[in-house]
Amino acid sequence: MKLDLLITGCGRSGTQYLTEVLAAAGIRTSHEKRFTVFGPENVEGPQCEASWYAAPFLSHLSPKTRILHLVRDPAAVVKSFHRIGLCAPKIRHHVTAGQPLAEVLARTTLKPLRLLERIRYVHAHRDLLERATTCLEPAQEVDRLWQYWGQWNGIVEDFLLRAPNPHLRLRLEELDEKLPELAAFLEVDLMLQARPAANTKPFYRRRPIAWTPIPHAVRARAERYGYIPHV
Repeated sequence: MKLDLLITGCGRSGTQYLTEVLAAAGIRTSHEKRFTVFGPENVEGPQCEASWYAAPFLSHLSPKTRILHLVRDPAAVVKSFHRIGLCAPKIRHHVTAGQPLAEVLARTTLKPLRLLERIRYVHAHRDLLERATTCLEPAQEVDRLWQYWGQWNGIVEDFLLRAPNPHLRLRLEELDEKLPELAAFLEVDLMLQARPAANTKPFYRRRPIAWTPIPHAVRARAERYGYIPHV
């Protein structure tokens, strides 16, 4: 697949935010269009793509494609995906955004046929995680999410260690101050400007979260990326 730039990493790590930053500077960037939860898509679009789904398919890229590995504090990713239910023991929470099924069916925006499509979409997430990782093996949801963060970032990091692709890793928490470094990486003479952050999943209801200790391997990766885990 020919792309000038791919932005990837874990979900809930700012890929959509960075898409908006680049778009505001005139760099057209698609979000989860060339790489979807169902895999690589043969579609026309901008030469820049942001998608966490791309991680298992990096070998599909041209060796000239620049790859930006965007990372975020693991506890923040776990908290966000726990609210969404990405790795919940049952898929219901991910399907209904944590709301009663009867209430969901009563809405005009999610009638039965659309609900079936939503179920298919959620199952595709589980299938992707099962093919690319072992993160769904632990019994506890938070343990699954710790493993997701460690293994998904590991897929990207391992590829970049052996691939010739130009690449850069940035932490979401310092992204705004590193925008000049990003512009230099992209070799563009543009002024990238920070934008207001926004919650892109406001309709998911919060759930109590039972934290478990961060696994040693995940902690080690987080520290290597510059984070100091407090869980």
